[in-house]
Amino acid sequence: MEAAIVMPVFLVFALALNMFVQLSILELSLKTAVTESTKQMAAYMYPVELLYVEARDKASGTKAAAVWRDLVEKIGQARDKLVQAEEWVEDYAAFLPESIVKWVQWEQTMREEGEEMGKEAYHQYYNNTLAPLIYEAFKPIVLHHANQSVIKPDRFRITDMKFPTLGDPSKAYLGIEAEVAFKLPIPFVNKTVYLRKRAYERIWTGA
Repeated sequence: MEAAIVMPVFLVFALALNMFVQLSILELSLKTAVTESTKQMAAYMYPVELLYVEARDKASGTKAAAVWRDLVEKIGQARDKLVQAEEWVEDYAAFLPESIVKWVQWEQTMREEGEEMGKEAYHQYYNNTLAPLIYEAFKPIVLHHANQSVIKPDRFRITDMKFPTLGDPSKAYLGIEAEVAFKLPIPFVNKTVYLRKRAYERIWTGA
């Protein structure tokens, strides 16, 4: 009689303990991935900041979209040199990761579209069209810093990103927010919980 009462209680306790251990490991892995990837991306933003300030100063008085267009062209030319030549390319723009390059290109698109749209339409266009593309482009970088035996790529997604306002040291912050889905390992319970972490890092502007 006692065994019939104690055994179910023990099993429930064991399942609960196992669940909390898995959740703790998952939370730590997610926090590490988001924090380390934010630091890495903030470091890569410094050369983009330098290129932007250079393009802005050369195109003084022109619209923002034109500055971003010049920035995209500068990066493209540097990367073409790297692909076409085996020799060392001194231009640091050539070594920017693909995700950063895509962000710069999308930023150009956003500026161009923003000049044609109203504020509300512009934000809707960003949230519905560009943001999902940006998040997907940065997803492999965050996963690179994650323990993928703990965080499964199909259960992971970036939910928000904040990019620095280039040329403005007071707004020089990069932020990443991500979440991972966790199906509770409890028999007969079909429930999924979501863990979410975010990290912010100030990019170095040289100031």
